[in-house]
Amino acid sequence: MRNWLIALLLWVATCPIVQAQQLVEGRVLQQPDGQPVAYAGVMANRSGLGTVTNEQGYFRLQLAANDDSLLVRFIGYKTLRIALLSNKNFYELRLEYSVQQLQEVVVVATDESYLYDLLRRSKLQADKVERQARAYFELRTLVGKRQVELVEGFYNARFVGPDAVDLQLKAGRLALQPIENRLFASIQSSDALRMMHTFKSNRYFPTGPFELRPVALKKRYMLLSEGAYRNEMGDSIVVIRFKPKDEARKYFEGRAWVDVERGELLQLQLKCENASMYPFLPLFPDDQIQGVDFLIERAFERQGEDLQLQRLSFEYRVNYANRRGELYKVATKAVLLPYRYEQPFILPRFKQVDAPLSDYMRINAFPYNAAFWLKSDEVRINDQHGENEAFFADKRSLTNVEVFQAGSLGGRALLETPYVRWEANKRLLFSQKSERPQPNDPFKRDVRVDDYHLQVHLFMDLNQLGDSLHWLTATIFDPHQSYFYLPMTNAARCFINMYFDLMEIERRRLEVRLQQSKRTEAAFLETYAEVMRESQVLAERFFKEVMIGNNQKGMMHWNQVIMDALEIDNLAMYKPFEGDNP
Repeated sequence: MRNWLIALLLWVATCPIVQAQQLVEGRVLQQPDGQPVAYAGVMANRSGLGTVTNEQGYFRLQLAANDDSLLVRFIGYKTLRIALLSNKNFYELRLEYSVQQLQEVVVVATDESYLYDLLRRSKLQADKVERQARAYFELRTLVGKRQVELVEGFYNARFVGPDAVDLQLKAGRLALQPIENRLFASIQSSDALRMMHTFKSNRYFPTGPFELRPVALKKRYMLLSEGAYRNEMGDSIVVIRFKPKDEARKYFEGRAWVDVERGELLQLQLKCENASMYPFLPLFPDDQIQGVDFLIERAFERQGEDLQLQRLSFEYRVNYANRRGELYKVATKAVLLPYRYEQPFILPRFKQVDAPLSDYMRINAFPYNAAFWLKSDEVRINDQHGENEAFFADKRSLTNVEVFQAGSLGGRALLETPYVRWEANKRLLFSQKSERPQPNDPFKRDVRVDDYHLQVHLFMDLNQLGDSLHWLTATIFDPHQSYFYLPMTNAARCFINMYFDLMEIERRRLEVRLQQSKRTEAAFLETYAEVMRESQVLAERFFKEVMIGNNQKGMMHWNQVIMDALEIDNLAMYKPFEGDNP
């Protein structure tokens, strides 16, 4: 289900830093011991812009005005409000524990049922309302103390109750660094966030207390109260610690923060060392995963009548043994931060494949949008020393701009079948499929599968950056929706590349039409839809006239069209009608 890829790859990259108009930064610490508060929410009152603190409690927020104020929230602490000063840019903010701390209660035989009932009630109270939100995803992987991987992504996330059930990519980027001539890559880690449910059974993870029925819960778990307090709204919050009575490798231990009056789960912490169940597999059959430790946290925040997921963090440590017996201790920390509920992104126009795509495949499919990453004001985790940007810019880093290109692994790329973006100086190499797939229905064996199907996307991404609407287009060949079961002759190679070139001509026509269009989202989307319909008509005409590259007259006509627009002579390169071509 989850893969760790090991390879040797190198790349040189540069990444400029954006100069902010008004930059406010600082650290959020506990009062009075000064310990950092990780993942605290920091929001500007006037603009509504927000961010969260990193593991060191650091935050950075760009504002348009210096007369705003900050609101800092974290469960179990008083909400902090502070006015910004015109001559001050760095703030050290200290959060105090919520007032009216209640006396700790140690569970004894006479009252232990109260905590079991409270957990059960919070499960029954959980809503099943479907919501959508923007979401930021960040993943870091370290081998020993050295960082070897960074993945960032923005998504439209769909939630059912407390769980993220779907993530649709808006923009993503990644960077990898080799260590001891190997590369570690978390190919599908965001899927693990979606696979684990709060209140339902999780077949790829240890069992948690909310998955069990009351009788089984009492049999498997010991509960005790670690304390209680009243929040600023006057609600009583109880912190329940749960610990498995035996078979610790099969069960999570942890804590649950529950609102007594409402019966709502506000925060959940799950921990398991050397877990017997996990959603990871080594990429190579001879490699082994010899142990996995988990630390998973969910935090919720009330907005009106709705209880919304505010944070989902996912940490795991893996003992990875390769086929030569070398052991690596790999630690990965990932976090998903939903924000702007019911205000989703305009997703890129790109026909998704039905089969599930890994994080790396999704990022590979979309061209890197530098304007989005440099100029957007979306929520993300910042660090005081610009570590993320430095990791992307490091000479040792291989980023998604280059990571999927062939040549680094004996002619292979990071992915076996990467998406291919059109480039004038490169031709498409497309291999023939060896066998036709058989229909799943045994009574339809006489149904013929088409000889070929070629899928090329006219990609368009729209983003409101400042006062202007920015667009990015690309022509992308889709290896997952394309196939060719006929002999791969020079005529076939010429035909496939000519089709790819024609779609690039259509993309350039789209660019001209966008330049002439009104500068509104609706006008851009309408223009895109029109060009897509016209390009489909053009493609059907091309397929009919060239007959898979076998009609010389048709091929000569379309070759001339491509030469006039792109100065590419496919007939001269492939010579499909000169003698017997293999």
